[in-house]
Amino acid sequence: MIPPRFRPILGQAPRWLAPMAIVLLPLIVHLPALVGWLSANPITWMSHLALQSPERMLLLRGFPGWVDGNAGVTTQALGRLAADDWLHGIVPWWNHLSGVGLPLAAEMQSSALFLPFVLLLHFDDGVLYLKIVLQVLTGICMWALLRQLGLGRRAALAGAILAEFNGTFAWFSHAPIMPVAFLPMLLLGIERCRAPAQEGKAGGWALIGIAIAFSVIAGFPETAYLDGLLGLTWALYRVATFGRGRRRLAGKIVVGGVTGVLISAPAWVAFLEFLSRAYLSTHADESGGALLPGNYAMLLLPYIYGPLLYGPEMLGQQADLWWHNGGYCDLLLIFLATLALLHQGGRERGLRWLLACWCFVTLGKAAGQPVLSGAVNLLPLIRQTMFHVYITPSWEMCLIILAALALDDWHRGCVPGASRLLQTAALCGAATAAALLLARPDAALLAHHVRGYWLFPVGSAGLAVLGVTATMVLMARAPGIRRSTLLCGVVAGSSLLLFGLPLLSGARSQKLDLGPIAFLRDRLGLSRFTSLWVLQANYGAYFGIASVNHIYLPVPQSWVDYLHAHLSRTMEGVTFFGETLTQVGPGDDAFADAIAPRVLASDALRTYETLGVRYVLARSGTDPFTDSFGPPLSHAGEQPLRLTDGQTVSVSLLAGWFKGGEVRGAGLQIGTYEGTADGILQISVCSGDSCAQGNAYAARTADKGVSWAGFKPALRVSADKPLFLSVAYRAASHPVAVWLWPARSAVKAAVAGPAGARNDGVPMISLRYQTDGPQPRLVYRDKIVDIYELADPDAYFSTVSGHCQLRPVSRDMVSANCVEADRLIRRELYFPGWTAAIGAAAADLLPYDSIFQSLALPQGNFVIQFSYSPPYTDWAFGAMCLGFLTMAGGLWRTRESVMGSGASGPSGSRAEPWP
Repeated sequence: MIPPRFRPILGQAPRWLAPMAIVLLPLIVHLPALVGWLSANPITWMSHLALQSPERMLLLRGFPGWVDGNAGVTTQALGRLAADDWLHGIVPWWNHLSGVGLPLAAEMQSSALFLPFVLLLHFDDGVLYLKIVLQVLTGICMWALLRQLGLGRRAALAGAILAEFNGTFAWFSHAPIMPVAFLPMLLLGIERCRAPAQEGKAGGWALIGIAIAFSVIAGFPETAYLDGLLGLTWALYRVATFGRGRRRLAGKIVVGGVTGVLISAPAWVAFLEFLSRAYLSTHADESGGALLPGNYAMLLLPYIYGPLLYGPEMLGQQADLWWHNGGYCDLLLIFLATLALLHQGGRERGLRWLLACWCFVTLGKAAGQPVLSGAVNLLPLIRQTMFHVYITPSWEMCLIILAALALDDWHRGCVPGASRLLQTAALCGAATAAALLLARPDAALLAHHVRGYWLFPVGSAGLAVLGVTATMVLMARAPGIRRSTLLCGVVAGSSLLLFGLPLLSGARSQKLDLGPIAFLRDRLGLSRFTSLWVLQANYGAYFGIASVNHIYLPVPQSWVDYLHAHLSRTMEGVTFFGETLTQVGPGDDAFADAIAPRVLASDALRTYETLGVRYVLARSGTDPFTDSFGPPLSHAGEQPLRLTDGQTVSVSLLAGWFKGGEVRGAGLQIGTYEGTADGILQISVCSGDSCAQGNAYAARTADKGVSWAGFKPALRVSADKPLFLSVAYRAASHPVAVWLWPARSAVKAAVAGPAGARNDGVPMISLRYQTDGPQPRLVYRDKIVDIYELADPDAYFSTVSGHCQLRPVSRDMVSANCVEADRLIRRELYFPGWTAAIGAAAADLLPYDSIFQSLALPQGNFVIQFSYSPPYTDWAFGAMCLGFLTMAGGLWRTRESVMGSGASGPSGSRAEPWP
């Protein structure tokens, strides 16, 4: 017997209870982060300014609710810059503080135009606040959608909780989550068009326009586009099955869609114009991307590989599994969705199979199935999307709707038989078994290297089995108040547990070293700095100081071309950030062509000075001006060479590789045979009659890592003498593997052992080398950061002939007093959309040194003003105004609230009361 005071809660609960639960649950789950006990702030991990290693501050190893560092370097860093611009009355079209100036809003991933949501990123924990708001909005929209479909309140509430704690929100905190809330809003808008279309009334389409507009300006076109395709599929089904009034329904959906596109025009016009001048790297064609074999188990048992990015510090290949997934579905959700399909009866049978077909086709494409992939690739722009990652939110929404329908069926008395429940469980069990077989190699690798790893797959399987079993037991009997409450509790509780596990990886302390920031703010002015593995790229924008480094996608092609020409011809242009001045990208391969001239640190410093860089930031105690020559850690065609005690390997480098300077150390990339190698690597380098030698220790080196030996004293070298390098393996009871890559014409190698055996190939030897000449001056040092000042950085504003006295007011304004005509150089990226005015007269901007801006200055005293807005902005804002007028007209005609109180069924009647 239920006590009377509990009957309102467990029986006919107040209407406000479900919306209140949807709002409060995310706040409760994130409470430890909100109060600072377990911080999920990406700056702790991504800025590289933490005073304590983040891994030492965790309850649980992993990352707290995000697997992609863009949660920090893009959403947090660039999002805060955009928010601050808005708060100062500036439209955030341009970012002065990354690279030599880069587009901001047109880059999209910063969500710069995502008003009012982007304003939350002004706060230190803005990433967390934004995620909570989006979760709540997703839950409310899903609740309204399910009620609109006629589902009862408990099923709708369970579906809303599943939606706001879905796998994408659990594993992401950057741009891909921004459009997620607007998919259920879009589907709700389509549903709300049906009753007015059937009754011949005007309006009803406003919510479609709002959903599409916000999806676009949210800042992640891939998720928005793929969600939009699901919305289009849903709309086509509703129109095709509508009967009388079909044309009216189609017209309403089209008007809503066009209105949304018009309202969002400033965002997509700027983005498309930027794409025409942008570098996309591998993202120019993603049609070959697919899930990895180990990913399928992650969809069903999310933590089979442990918490987010668990163990990748030792096993780099494990990180790929996380970066190939866009979230998870989990076994209980799959069980309920499958039951909704197999159980006879219930409403919306056609819609159920439509959602199932969507999941089947898109899973085939994500898996790389040739027929389905080829068909889906015919759709426009699909080849440019990372489909296998960003299709996941649409799977989740489809499965959640199906699961809610299954719950609603049961609540309405359609109790599935025991045989049906067992069949559904058997299907899910078979799918899980197949996924586990594919996951076995990755799981075994983690189990071998990570102590206690098996707790996670066992716990994941146990939670899934417990959830499915409890659901089956409850659904095998007729619904009642208590069983209904328990069933919704099981479904919601499973979702909350899966979502909450990564939050235990939050940091218990997050103190940052802000001394370097204060130093730069005081002294940098209009100059820039570059950082080597401290103060990560884009975080200069977060702190309001200009860094030449960037992590951007897309990124202007002209800027990437300049970096390739002056710093590294093989660097990855999307990421301009690294550990040395010349190896600035993960794709840099110093040995890729040994004949080609190399850019040394001394040469790179002059390039940085040309870019207006005054300061170089490096890890405290390191020497950033020493070059590290060597191959990458992986190379096509590489082969291991087995060395035993007493064997040697040698390499000859032809003259001309180096300028005058000194070699301070050498390293050898080795394989340790699972940590058993225990010998000493005696590395020697000779130039003419001079030699230097040092010892490296195999036992202290990670497998396929570089074992380094320092030279004291350093070896003096000159450009006209070749280098001879040799490595002897001594005092070893177990062998070591030396990694070789194919020999090039400028490099000769031989391997000799006691028996005189020989082998072709080049050992992966790296050298630490510094050229002669003056070095930058150390001006700041603390426990984390050293700051060096360059000797002669170019000014942000200067003139070609020096005939003008310049007084900068800001980056966009300078006053000039010219005794003769001259040409002004502004070290900001030359890019379409920039205009300049001398006094009240417009001036023509021209490129200087291929990437900077310049303009002719007449004789006299005047002020030069610069401004930027993307091309076609006037047309875009005109389209936006037209869209708002259309929206206002539609709302005026309907004279009803978009989210009216009380849900109505598909024919316009109120949803049936809760049984």
